[in-house]
Amino acid sequence: MRKIIAIEKRANSNLDACNMPLQLNLRTEKTVFAVQESIQFQVELKNTSKKNMWVKEINDSTLYCLFNNKSWGTQAQGASGTKDVVLKSGESLRRQFMGEKLKVPSEIEIYCSYGLSIKGVKPSGILKVKVTE
Repeated sequence: MRKIIAIEKRANSNLDACNMPLQLNLRTEKTVFAVQESIQFQVELKNTSKKNMWVKEINDSTLYCLFNNKSWGTQAQGASGTKDVVLKSGESLRRQFMGEKLKVPSEIEIYCSYGLSIKGVKPSGILKVKVTE
């Protein structure tokens, strides 16, 4: 009986993506890119809670990205620096990123996670794009 209670508490203490107070969304203006074309995408960090939250700006040091499960060089577009900002309920921070150019056609999956952990879970998002000749 005690084991069941411990498992239930552990499962309830973890946050899933739907209950996260911060959500990370990734978007591109298009889903198909040409070989040697830089993959540009927008990262949005949204406060879905009912409270204001202190967060750090989205940039190269607060965002970690993988492409097809491999570390991927991205570069934030615009001013750099990491400021603490208050993100009010329902508000979002957005930032454009440019990823490395790909040399061969393929379908890729971009995974990004934001550096702020909430009860051991980091807000993250996935984007799929196609690179063609």
